[in-house]
Amino acid sequence: MIKAALPNVRMTLIQPSPYDDVTRAPSFEGGYNTVLVRYAQFIKELVQRSGLDVADLNKQVVAALEITSGGKAVAAVVNLGVNLGVGPTEVTVIK
Repeated sequence: MIKAALPNVRMTLIQPSPYDDVTRAPSFEGGYNTVLVRYAQFIKELVQRSGLDVADLNKQVVAALEITSGGKAVAAVVNLGVNLGVGPTEVTVIK
């Protein structure tokens, strides 16, 4: 509907950001982030059907949490895979 009215519009759907089941024990089997990953899968399928862009924040942030948890690293630089028009977007996570 929006694309029909504005054919040159660029839309990016953002998948859910993670819930930290990495540095804290999940409060139930599988953890809340597993639910968010299922929501993200729906958005991914919607994007594939509609030709929109997608930003996946969950996977990269969880990876950074895994790197920085347990004293494995002091800092991690994570490439979010999102281009905001000014170059690759990176986030530094410091523990």
